[in-house]
Amino acid sequence: MHSESPSAGAPAITRRVDLSEFGDGMDGCYAIVRLRSYQDVLEVRKQDFTKEGFDTIGYEIGVVKDHFVAGKILKFNAEGKPALADMTSDDVDASPEIADKLYAVIMGITLDPKGLSTAAPSKGASSTSSTSTSQPSSTDQPTSTLTSPETSSSTATPTSEE
Repeated sequence: MHSESPSAGAPAITRRVDLSEFGDGMDGCYAIVRLRSYQDVLEVRKQDFTKEGFDTIGYEIGVVKDHFVAGKILKFNAEGKPALADMTSDDVDASPEIADKLYAVIMGITLDPKGLSTAAPSKGASSTSSTSTSQPSSTDQPTSTLTSPETSSSTATPTSEE
C-alpha cells in the first residue's frame, strides 16, 4: 500500500497519537498520522493476508510510514541521554507496540484487549495472579492487529474515535 505523499491541497485528515504509554519518560511524545482514505480501504481489500509468504509486518510498517506526518519521540543525544527530538517515518517501528498502535489508528481499528495475549502482571501483583487455571474459549483467542475494518473479527472493530 505504499501510497505517494499527499499532494498540495489534499485534505489533511490527521490524528495526534499519544505515545507516553510506550516507555518511561515518554511524556510529551506523540505521532501525527494521516488517517486512511477511501482509496486506502480499497487497497486493503485487495490484500490476501492469509497468503503464504505474505509479509504482514512489512505491510503494516509500510502503511504506517506512508501515513506518518510528524511527531516527537525520545532519542539519545550526543551525551548518550534520552531527549525529546523530532520523530521521522524511520522511527515508527522503534517498537512493535508503537507501530501496531499507529496502524490501528490509521486504519480505524479498535483492538479488544480480551482478544490479545495476556501481559505479565504489573508491579505489586501477587505471584499467584500470573497463573490462570481456566482454559480460553474460542472467542478468547488472540488475533492479528492487521485485521482490516472490512474483514474485522470479534476482536477488532472499526471506529472513528481514538
